[in-house]
Amino acid sequence: MDLADLFTRSTAETGVEMKLLHPGTGEVIKNDDGKEWVVTVAGTDSDRWKATIRTAARKRGQSSDDGIETMSSLVVGWKNLVLNKEPLKFTPQAAIKLLTDYPWIRDQVNSFASERANFLPKA
Repeated sequence: MDLADLFTRSTAETGVEMKLLHPGTGEVIKNDDGKEWVVTVAGTDSDRWKATIRTAARKRGQSSDDGIETMSSLVVGWKNLVLNKEPLKFTPQAAIKLLTDYPWIRDQVNSFASERANFLPKA
């Protein structure tokens, strides 16, 4: 065993693909062509998360985003998501809207980002 085998920060910074699960069935959501819905999520060990937390602490009392902006900072990108029959383009603003409008996605991002095992280096 080597400590490098347990270093999560670099992977947490770049993000890891998380398959979105249907909130009712728990099955991976797929498009009609079979492509899975994937959100790339940064981890809570990342510098981006720490910076967002510091910014949120400074703003506390000045806004009421319910942590959406903080949580959306962990969404690095996505692929194959469809909204109103159109591919959903990733932008930081779109991530905020996605997590606001679909709290079950927010819950999945939160759980995934907080699980360090998801960000361990691959052997």
